[in-house]
Amino acid sequence: MRDWNGFILRILVRATPDEVARAWLTSGGLSSWFLKTAEYFSDDQKIDATVLACGSDSFRWVWADDSEELGRVLEIEFPHRFRFTWYGERGWVEIRLSEVDGRTAVELEQFVDQAEEKDRIECYISCTSGWSFFLANLKSVLEGGLDLRETSHFVGKQVNV
Repeated sequence: MRDWNGFILRILVRATPDEVARAWLTSGGLSSWFLKTAEYFSDDQKIDATVLACGSDSFRWVWADDSEELGRVLEIEFPHRFRFTWYGERGWVEIRLSEVDGRTAVELEQFVDQAEEKDRIECYISCTSGWSFFLANLKSVLEGGLDLRETSHFVGKQVNV
């Protein structure tokens, strides 16, 4: 029987663990491959886009559709492991980085505890597909600079071809 509470995804990226970690732990890094707007806060003060977040810092992440995630960095062992709250603090995501043959293995584990099975299944499906895309985009941006996100005005609208 499938556990709908969580999953693990993996990808190899031609970059150092330090470069990959900075892409996650700086607001400028996150905005380059993941979010429309990323902000980290330390003691309610916004952190500069190039400064690394620390454990216990909070964040505000905004996607292209203007939906947002508010949360906290739970722990960081730079550059190899970090964890943050997820899904309205009903869960967490942990990123683990390790070197493999000159590349970085990125392992993303998500756990969300939902009372309703329907909610767990919907979260599982939407997050596995979302994270799969964004991990591929992280790889694309770090390896060649190409951002795969669509940002034109017709996103989400009916398009007749």
